[in-house]
Amino acid sequence: MSFELINERDIVLQDQKYIVRLYFDHDTNTQRHEYVLEDEVLYYLEYESHPFEEPEKNINFESIVNGFHNWYNQFGPDWRPKAF
Repeated sequence: MSFELINERDIVLQDQKYIVRLYFDHDTNTQRHEYVLEDEVLYYLEYESHPFEEPEKNINFESIVNGFHNWYNQFGPDWRPKAF
């Protein structure tokens, strides 16, 4: 897969700066959403989507940012991924 960064936004919550990133792979029509803190990907979601000619215009990035806020409200600032 060859993901291209489509959009990103910095979000500051409780004095911590998170980055929400949206990637898109045109070859497989796959989206990837990442929630990042201090260069560590805390959570990501990857799925095949509708083929978009202009994903930066056609994908609703605000809904992805809202998804981050919902994730943050559920898991809070102390959540870290656990190793397998």
